[in-house]
Amino acid sequence: MRATRAVQKILSNYEGTTPGVKANLCRMLMNGKLGGTGKMIILPVDQGLNTVQHVHLPQTQQHMIHNTTTSWQLMLA
Repeated sequence: MRATRAVQKILSNYEGTTPGVKANLCRMLMNGKLGGTGKMIILPVDQGLNTVQHVHLPQTQQHMIHNTTTSWQLMLA
């Protein structure tokens, strides 16, 4: 697969990086519906905090209660 001009222009800004890093970046930019356009969409990752009722972390004395439309509570003790 040959990189388009848009992707080649982006990769030209990474002259100091290793060839493996540039190859992986090229693969990401050439993949998917936006492949070859030089654009990339990065979607947020759900950490699962909205489904956990109580999370206990060692040596933490903070209590945080957050009420949103999903009505979740996170308690750190």
